[in-house]
Amino acid sequence: MSIELSVIIPTYNSNDSLHQCLMALSQQSLNHDNYEVIVIDNGSDSPLSESDLKQYLLNSTLKHQPKVGSYAARNMGISHANGNVLAFTDADCVPDKNWLKCGLDLMKLNQLTMIGGRVDVIFVNEKPTLAEMYDVFTGFPQEFSVTKRFFAITANMFTNQAVFKKIGLFNENLKSAGDAEWGFRAYKNNIKQLYAENAIVYHPARTKLSQLLNQARRTEGGRVNLYRQLRINNENKFSTKKHSFKRSSTLTNSVINILKYEKCSFSQRLQLLMIGALLRSTTLFERLRLAIGGQSLR
Repeated sequence: MSIELSVIIPTYNSNDSLHQCLMALSQQSLNHDNYEVIVIDNGSDSPLSESDLKQYLLNSTLKHQPKVGSYAARNMGISHANGNVLAFTDADCVPDKNWLKCGLDLMKLNQLTMIGGRVDVIFVNEKPTLAEMYDVFTGFPQEFSVTKRFFAITANMFTNQAVFKKIGLFNENLKSAGDAEWGFRAYKNNIKQLYAENAIVYHPARTKLSQLLNQARRTEGGRVNLYRQLRINNENKFSTKKHSFKRSSTLTNSVINILKYEKCSFSQRLQLLMIGALLRSTTLFERLRLAIGGQSLR
């Protein structure tokens, strides 16, 4: 059998979680001869070796991308992919055993060119921390992204080689929000998109408040860089009624999810709302820091 699908995974200092990801990929229901896995090390302090991958999958390749940024790493993966269909996930995700088969079948059945699959944030501890609870309530709104914002979060995205040939690769100048920028180009070029409820990857929740704060800063940095890039390119119609990247809707949904969660005590709900307020303040501070010349986080 020939390789139909290439899985592309950027990694940076994520060796432990990557092993879990590779283990899950080695247990896929899709015939192993039909897919390959390409891991791109983006300058990890302890670089991987080819043997680290081969212990899980023979059809695996390791590449090294010295240019900082997960989108530069993904582009390198695309350039080495043998499959027509490309599946993207992250090193800290654990794909469901039917992830690849479901995604590939949907691409064939609907003659689709882009799918955003479900990303379930899952608890790590038996007694979750407040940070975990917050992350589960607010992380990876993939259905909202695909159906309302018209881009798929690259933690779980399927597309094909022809789309990249048509609209170009990811913007390597962006450390975050590159999936949004690329999705906008796809949207402008009438690329058909679908949310796939049954093509699932799992993402362990962040367990510490510091991790949530760092993620908020990285996300805001990506958003600021994205809008700077769009201004340079005179893309003044990036945010439209159908294609908006404002926070208001996601923030409202997060608050609703917190208030509706019955397993939380009233005190916990208040603390979760306070975490949300702190994260919002953090993004505002990060925007100010970048405005006066600071550099965005990777």
